[in-house]
Amino acid sequence: MSSDFLIVYHRQPCEEGVENGKTVFEENASPNGIVPTLKSFFGKAEHGAWIAWKLADDPANPDFERVIEIEDAHGS
Repeated sequence: MSSDFLIVYHRQPCEEGVENGKTVFEENASPNGIVPTLKSFFGKAEHGAWIAWKLADDPANPDFERVIEIEDAHGS
């Protein structure tokens, strides 16, 4: 899917957790000031993308999804 809006930042916009063997996304427990500000810009775009850094034990074979789609993140 193409994006109307793109953010490139070293932190992810949410924290990842695992419930019943499935990855879930939650609000950051202690977000720094810029993350909520950057996230607020997504309310003005129909399709947006957030590119963030994530460490992998084996970069040649990362054990995580490289692309994650979150539908209707604002609950509207």
